[in-house]
Amino acid sequence: LGVVDFAEVGVVANGFDASRVRRLDWREAPPAGVETVLASDVLYEAGFIHPLIGFLAETLPSAGSAWLAEPCRPAAAESLRLLAQAFALRVHPARGWAQGRWRRVRILEIRSVRRG
Repeated sequence: LGVVDFAEVGVVANGFDASRVRRLDWREAPPAGVETVLASDVLYEAGFIHPLIGFLAETLPSAGSAWLAEPCRPAAAESLRLLAQAFALRVHPARGWAQGRWRRVRILEIRSVRRG
């Protein structure tokens, strides 16, 4: 199973329609009609943040949101600052199982409402 397959399983397990699950590439033009973006571990390179911000700005409708899981990497600090400038951002601390142990992660809730 691939990442999208696992996302689809999670979507169904939480009572949502899996027919709307699809893979997105923020380096390409966003498709129409995306209401929610789920992503994990996408802030590991500083150069990724500007294309990601542009993609989210074009993708999310005014009531849309993106949820990103981020494993508390020090390199993500600047990305978090830039996301907070571009969007309404809430950071939720969490724990995730990886490599045989529980690890700290952050769940980033990104809303399309921009801060003035």
